[in-house]
Amino acid sequence: MLRLMPLRALALRCLALIGVVAAALPAAEIHIMMVQWRGETEAEIGFREYLDRSGLKLRWTVFDCKLDPTRGATVPAEIAAAKPDLVYAFSTNGALAVVGRHDAPTTIDPAIPVVFTVVGDPVGAGLVPTLTGHGRNLTGVSHLVPMKTQLTVLSQVATFKKLGMIDVAKSVSARLIRQELETLAKDHGYVLSAATVTPGGVPAEAMAAAATELLAQKPDAVYLPSDGFLIANAAAAIAPLTAAGIPVFSATEQPVRKSGALLGVVASYRAVGRFAGAKAERILRGAKPGEVPIEPLPSWQVVYNAKVARQVNVYPPVGLLKLAEAVE
Repeated sequence: MLRLMPLRALALRCLALIGVVAAALPAAEIHIMMVQWRGETEAEIGFREYLDRSGLKLRWTVFDCKLDPTRGATVPAEIAAAKPDLVYAFSTNGALAVVGRHDAPTTIDPAIPVVFTVVGDPVGAGLVPTLTGHGRNLTGVSHLVPMKTQLTVLSQVATFKKLGMIDVAKSVSARLIRQELETLAKDHGYVLSAATVTPGGVPAEAMAAAATELLAQKPDAVYLPSDGFLIANAAAAIAPLTAAGIPVFSATEQPVRKSGALLGVVASYRAVGRFAGAKAERILRGAKPGEVPIEPLPSWQVVYNAKVARQVNVYPPVGLLKLAEAVE
């Protein structure tokens, strides 16, 4: 026998369903503030691409720190003035400018959710004490391929007993990578030597000086860590190293695609941005940031520069070539 729901009960059920739909599809305009560290990258493009297709009504504002820690220090005040519904933060420096360390937070309103991208080591950088149960109103995506994986692949491309690295003064990301390379040196059979560049003055001259310092140490290969200043000015260091026949490996894709590095075992910045966009959408539809995991991009790729391979006469093995993306 067909049972009819009482009119009052039916009305209440409909109102409940309407509430669920309203929570899932916010009707009001959502304001997202993007805090960039070195202008727009593929990560920002991917983040916006994903959310622009979400069906959410969005308004975007952008604040670019322009690689300047002084501008970074003004970020909490900029956020307070803008009053966004969600903040996007690019890079370790950008994320620290927004929220600070977990034990030394900035003055940002803790009720504003934050989604970060391109942070190599969120725990090592101090953003969170642990990846889960950290209690902060943020989540995000790490972009670095595990260092052991990188070294395993790089050792198939070139034999190096001495690995050079360009460090960047006061860079949290570069410091953490240097520490990890030093820790893994014995197991992977190399000695690490480094030249440190200090941002300021003429960037190209500082990078060229670091390359000259490394050349004097006679490394078999050179590794470029993930750091905004280094990525933006990599070509000035890579050119003299390549001219000397030294293969340059990179933790990120841009130096391979645009600045003449030989090869990188990397995560696509655009894919990282899209993954972060998916996390932001979950938050905007009602999920708590602490319930949205901080995690790396689940896939990575090998990108190599075929023109540079010919210059230094170092080529990936055939098995790796089948998996790699070649650029010129």
